[in-house]
Amino acid sequence: MKGGLLGRSVLSAADAGALADLPSRDTLLARVAGALAAPMVQFAGLLQALPRNFAYGLRALIDKGDAPGAAPAEPPVAEATAADADPGEPADAGPGEPTAATEPPPDTPSSE
Repeated sequence: MKGGLLGRSVLSAADAGALADLPSRDTLLARVAGALAAPMVQFAGLLQALPRNFAYGLRALIDKGDAPGAAPAEPPVAEATAADADPGEPADAGPGEPTAATEPPPDTPSSE
């Protein structure tokens, strides 16, 4: 092809080749429609993500036990082993609890 005519314009061979490389009219219209719809689709996805992420976060708080109004999680009770206990204190007595080796408080009547 050596050239062409488009309306009242004369096209060179390079112009006619560039015109032939263009996609079809339907393809160009679909690209324009997609470009116009993309911001709306992104906005709709954002609006769907907000409540979904809120629900995931709320579920994670409930599972963790830090949610307001939830029952407080009890701390794990550490069991003392015989090796960890003081030699002067029996293993079943906790800190601050009287043991058989300690004397009763002075206001408690003694059994003499």
